[in-house]
Amino acid sequence: MYPYIDDIFHAQISRESVILTQDASVRLHLQLGFVINLAKSSLIPSQVMTRLGAWIDTLNGRVRPSQNKVQEIN
Repeated sequence: MYPYIDDIFHAQISRESVILTQDASVRLHLQLGFVINLAKSSLIPSQVMTRLGAWIDTLNGRVRPSQNKVQEIN
């Protein structure tokens, strides 16, 4: 299994807490020998994202096909 660092859930109260926790996690994973592909990782905290062809809005609890997927279907 090859998890992406941004797939690890970092729920915190503030954006600053997320960044601090994420930085610590990245350092730990590197120390343990994991390779982090930064080009494929989203390290900026976000509550709206596109993953695996789905647009995910965690603020409003919505998931729908991404615009690219909708265009592929049409």
